[in-house]
Amino acid sequence: MKNHWLWMTRITLFTLCLFVVVFMGYHAFSSFFGDSVRTVTAVLMPTVESLPVSGVVVRDETIIQFPPGLIEFTVEEAERVSAGQTVAVTFHSEEARQNNNDLVDLTARRDLLSAIANRGGIVMDTSALDAELRLRAASLLSDVSSGRLAAMPQQSADIKALLFHQTHSFDGTAVLLPRIERLDEEIAALSGSVSSTALRADAPGLFSSLTDGLETVWTPDLLKTITVPGFQEKNALRSLPPDEGKGRLVRGWTWRFVCVLPTYQAKTLGKTAVIRFTDGFTHTFAVESVSAEEDGECAAIFSSDRHIDRVIAERRLHGELIYEEYEGVRIPREGLWLDEETGGYFVYCLLLGRVIRKDVTLHDELERDNYYLAEYYPGVAGALFPGDEIIVAGKDLYDGKILRQ
Repeated sequence: MKNHWLWMTRITLFTLCLFVVVFMGYHAFSSFFGDSVRTVTAVLMPTVESLPVSGVVVRDETIIQFPPGLIEFTVEEAERVSAGQTVAVTFHSEEARQNNNDLVDLTARRDLLSAIANRGGIVMDTSALDAELRLRAASLLSDVSSGRLAAMPQQSADIKALLFHQTHSFDGTAVLLPRIERLDEEIAALSGSVSSTALRADAPGLFSSLTDGLETVWTPDLLKTITVPGFQEKNALRSLPPDEGKGRLVRGWTWRFVCVLPTYQAKTLGKTAVIRFTDGFTHTFAVESVSAEEDGECAAIFSSDRHIDRVIAERRLHGELIYEEYEGVRIPREGLWLDEETGGYFVYCLLLGRVIRKDVTLHDELERDNYYLAEYYPGVAGALFPGDEIIVAGKDLYDGKILRQ
């Protein structure tokens, strides 16, 4: 009986070993001689051909000298002003500035009460006023939630006026007139204590409270004879810290971006050019002029009459000059094949267990980080599309081959 169990054990172990050997041999055979393939999904990839640029902004601008004292601006940064418009007020003391703020507040209250009193009686129906107040409050909440805060001071003032109007809508003329008389007396008393000087724009233009000391260096007249050495000489001058006693007034709508480019790039410029700046601002310029070549470089001038408010406070800008922007289908290096007879390129794709050959046209034959970019032809039958499974590993591939599962 003992020998019987010994033989049974040996037979079982031999059977297990034989099974393991056959199993490993089968998979080794399939690995070397089977139809096992590896694929990568084709994706649509945006590509930008660009050149880094760094240059200066040139505007037709003049310096504004503010009178001495405490300055309060009456216009916003980059606001368009007319000739004779007050752009700033300077107060001789902090007390004078506070008195002026009080005077503005009293005058606004007096004018609102006068408007209510002129209606000649108590207003019983304030539904229109209530609706306007809800609309203004909703608009303010929406702007704050979206991060648009530029108009918040004016919106807050409008809501405050509406609330004041709503509060006194039920007061009759007999109640309002004494209040108006008291406000007139307070306004008269304060008017004599406000010591200030108004600064008015001497010409229409775009106002900015910021200066850099280069307004008289980079001028439109300078650009008429700009050269590469001239640009480099002026560009070496550093901007000065903003002077609180000065501002600038930009005339017209035209601004220019000036930079130095390699000659081989400058000569390929057309009538327009697209520049994407580092803050994400992308703009199409007219190519105004390109200087003569000097040491393999040219000074290029790009001009625009739009979005000057975006660069009103800028002098130096950095970005990229975009020569070409397109989309292509990404092909892994291992999946690209060369047809030696035609000299063209193609890929093998896997579709429902069948190998399909698809001819491709490369944007260029330069390899980009182990991949190439093929032109995308949407709607063309037989073209390579995003989502296709490109075969990057397999043996004895040919068009129409059926792969065993």
